[in-house]
Amino acid sequence: MAAVSEESGQVDVSVVRPASQVGKGFTRFRTDDVLFAKITPCMENGKMAVVPDLASGVGAGSTEFHVVRSDKLLPKLLFHFLVQRDVRQDARRNMSGTAGQMRVPTDYLRLLPVPVPPMDVQRLLVNRIDELFAEIDDGEYGLAAVHSGTSTYRKTLLNAAVKGDLTADWRSSNAPSDGSTVLLSTILQQRRSDAVSSGKAYKEPSEATPPEGRSLPPSWCWASVRQLMGTIRNGTPARPTEDPSGAAVLRISAVRPMSVDLSSARRMPASFDPSGFLAEPGDLLVTRYNG
Repeated sequence: MAAVSEESGQVDVSVVRPASQVGKGFTRFRTDDVLFAKITPCMENGKMAVVPDLASGVGAGSTEFHVVRSDKLLPKLLFHFLVQRDVRQDARRNMSGTAGQMRVPTDYLRLLPVPVPPMDVQRLLVNRIDELFAEIDDGEYGLAAVHSGTSTYRKTLLNAAVKGDLTADWRSSNAPSDGSTVLLSTILQQRRSDAVSSGKAYKEPSEATPPEGRSLPPSWCWASVRQLMGTIRNGTPARPTEDPSGAAVLRISAVRPMSVDLSSARRMPASFDPSGFLAEPGDLLVTRYNG
């Protein structure tokens, strides 16, 4: 069963055994037969294929395959018909047996109506399907290559940005008036002042420990995330409802890479006080759920 791919029609016939080892417990087939997995979930997953040219013309495989042979329909066209999702869903409804061991009865395939066009039309259809599938494969390969290249470029770009390489040319002709050490000192001083003005206790954030082997441009400095954050807070375990008058909920599923999707926001109960939980423009959202 593992030798037959799902939906692609590919089958691996490279394994060769002596006839004495496949005399019993195997299903016999020959070149151009269509293999149709009969058992769940292999059938639903589309484990079907046209048997390619065999050295001896015959082969043997799992007894969980129906072997479909027709002299009225080209094998490839028959395969494309049987592998259709609608056909598989209909076959699923006609399965018999116990849970986990349900199978498509032989009579289902025997009585299944199959359209049979003239032979010249069949050849035209098979050739056209092959051409279109080849174009799809080329397109998928191209998209995969573009995605891979884009992903690599994005990582390289971000790495160059945080190391300072991206702005090296700019710094050579635009020396900053103050280094980032002064900026960090100003941020912390303002934070202390705000705490005193509001009467809140202030705890000095821990300084950053520079990674070993990493250097920064002369005007840069290391800072811990806590030194840069005004506040850090979690959400609330309160459960949303369908109350349209409550505050909108920013769910985990709404946080996407570099964007926020608010198209399916739910609402909190009208009695819920959102103070302390409001997300504001410029906030950095980091999901803490591993999923």
